[in-house]
Amino acid sequence: MGVEHIHYLLPKDHAFQPSPQQLEKLIAGLYNGSWLCRPDSAGFSQLDFSCSCDFELARKTGGFRREPQTKDCESIPYPATSEWFAARLPADLLLIWPIYGFEKCRSLRYPFDQSVGEETEIYFEIQLQIAENYLHRVSEIIDPLSNVDCKCGASLEFYADGGPFFNGRIHKNCPECGTLFDPGDVFAVCRDVWTGIETEVAGGATSCFALAIDCGKAIPNIDSETAIRIHPDLKKLVEETLGVMFYELGDIY
Repeated sequence: MGVEHIHYLLPKDHAFQPSPQQLEKLIAGLYNGSWLCRPDSAGFSQLDFSCSCDFELARKTGGFRREPQTKDCESIPYPATSEWFAARLPADLLLIWPIYGFEKCRSLRYPFDQSVGEETEIYFEIQLQIAENYLHRVSEIIDPLSNVDCKCGASLEFYADGGPFFNGRIHKNCPECGTLFDPGDVFAVCRDVWTGIETEVAGGATSCFALAIDCGKAIPNIDSETAIRIHPDLKKLVEETLGVMFYELGDIY
């Protein structure tokens, strides 16, 4: 089966949720920086949208909104406007731009700060994960937060019915007393994907927003001294556009 890799760019302000205007600006920046392929460009015809039935929704515009549990899927318009986001927020949104056939689309930049290796097929998805409450991302690599209770004693963890995410949730504000819960005040043990070295990370991979690069089995080249990292230009774009500092975590599935 092999290992598949997803890499998260997470806000240090774990409660951060971008506004519709910020999302419009960020997506425009991803196109202007050649991280996404404009559907009116010559390179767009080189991308392959036949790998999944969901990808058919991205065939015209490059991206789609996934709602696997409710079947509420739709294309992301190009250009994506603040009005489009305002009509859908604050509901949870999973936005995906599948990049299959990257090696044929010369105008695109690779989102990792590594070489792409010698694979005959390079593919990945650029995702924006937006949630009304915290997504409590856990795996064999990322442990749960050490404490998910409010100071008043109420448990904040819950599971949502439907929606685009299968992660457990943590209430952003306590349903009993209304206090804002800050995941950054507690820690999660996270293991390096490749070495297994453990580190305590404030907030773990818990957030209301993330930019994720899901590269499946098309993992970039690494060695014993180099960890997979988001390209610094891409990280800078996200931080400067949204006005928030970010950190990275990798995961496997």
